[in-house]
Amino acid sequence: MGQARPRQGSPVNTAKRRGNYEGTVPRLRPDGRWQIDLRYLSNGVGKRTTVYGKTQGQARAKARAVRKRLELGQPARDTTDTIGTFALEWTTTAPAAS
Repeated sequence: MGQARPRQGSPVNTAKRRGNYEGTVPRLRPDGRWQIDLRYLSNGVGKRTTVYGKTQGQARAKARAVRKRLELGQPARDTTDTIGTFALEWTTTAPAAS
């Protein structure tokens, strides 16, 4: 038997790969919305978030907005507090009326 031939070319084509934390390519969901998945680090822990849009451009704009928030050190999404939690915090931190 002869010698094995060396592989031709690179096993992974990096020309089409996306950069780290760039997000996925927009994909059309069965419900008609466009989806982009984003990965990011928060305090050294890997996290994920997903953005949706009616059009591909709308989904890309929302992904850009999330990436901008992350660059500024803000969370990817605002937290959602209940009215009870807000009222409790407000009553404990609000200055007393004169």
